[in-house]
Amino acid sequence: MVRVLNEMYSNREVPAGDEDPMAEFILGGWSWRASSFRIWHVNWDPNMKQFQSKAIRPLTHRPGAWFWFAGSKDAVFDARLKLEGMLHASGAPLDVPLDLQPLTIIAKYCQDRTFHDVGGAPQVAKVYQHMNTKQFAVSWKQDPTGPASLHLAGRPLLSYEIAHLPEIKFPQQHSDDGPSR
Repeated sequence: MVRVLNEMYSNREVPAGDEDPMAEFILGGWSWRASSFRIWHVNWDPNMKQFQSKAIRPLTHRPGAWFWFAGSKDAVFDARLKLEGMLHASGAPLDVPLDLQPLTIIAKYCQDRTFHDVGGAPQVAKVYQHMNTKQFAVSWKQDPTGPASLHLAGRPLLSYEIAHLPEIKFPQQHSDDGPSR
């Protein structure tokens, strides 16, 4: 994947004064070699002038905590602190895997618009060991005073589109509760 991104970048036609791309990706899935889920963070390295990837590991003190936040350094730092606090407050055993805690934090940031680079409806998909994935439609209020509408892959569904997918609603748009499935 990184090789493809770097080759695409090197073959682009660029107007004068082009800046480095501000792009990063989180890729995850089941690794048959490792017999476990894996996450990779891919981002642009301005010093090397190419995309780099980094394998993500679970938290040292929580082996079931596989997650990664991407975005500005202040947003990522704050999200990690909030997640640590949420996990500590729950009193869950250290070997219990994460559920929807990271998604709850992301949705709250999208709603609050605390950070300039976090916003819009969250994009939610579930990855299974048997090579299947499932996307979720997200019920989301773009305007806090308006009605919620269904979003898929971060965009609102058009009036003629029907999502035959499971739906996630975020009650924290009205309270501090977490998402419901």
